[in-house]
Amino acid sequence: MSSFVSLPPEFRRLAAETPNSVLLETARASAAHSSQSYLFLHPERILRAATLSDIPALFQQIDQALAEGLYVAGYLTYEAGYSFEASLHALAPATGRMAWFGVYREPQIFHHNTEQAAPAQREEPTATIPEVRLDLAASEYLRRVQEIHRLIEAGYTYQANLTMSAHWSTDLTPWDLYQSIVRAQPVEFAALIHHDGEHI
Repeated sequence: MSSFVSLPPEFRRLAAETPNSVLLETARASAAHSSQSYLFLHPERILRAATLSDIPALFQQIDQALAEGLYVAGYLTYEAGYSFEASLHALAPATGRMAWFGVYREPQIFHHNTEQAAPAQREEPTATIPEVRLDLAASEYLRRVQEIHRLIEAGYTYQANLTMSAHWSTDLTPWDLYQSIVRAQPVEFAALIHHDGEHI
């Protein structure tokens, strides 16, 4: 395998600073997957879903954009997955962000195995998170774990995901925070999405 060249910081900066952008980054070499990163800027249009009933039309719009030869990049939330199983519809929130996609003319592509290495950059700040706040108290977490054990033992399921939100404050910009995360844990598939004043 040829040498792997890291994505130039300019790609990450553009994704962090440009509204309605999507960066799909390969941050670690892999023989099994493509060694390319894609930066999507300035969409032709935006596709959104706010309820489960919006999801089928969203997929039709995505198919239409692809049929037009355009690129589609964005995300579905975890809750959007409820739309694929009728028995789970009642668990979904009534409204909220279910999906966001940009429709793009074409991406900027960085080929990690054939591009020249970028000049050395200044050392980026490292993220330090002084205090993380979870939205689930320890007692409630333990109660839910016990309930999952009970359901598994009763044969209702063999697996469950117990998730919660974590909140913290940082003085880092979205670009610096993303750089710090990718530097600390380079993964084959990383993403930075900037829309509606938020960074994901």
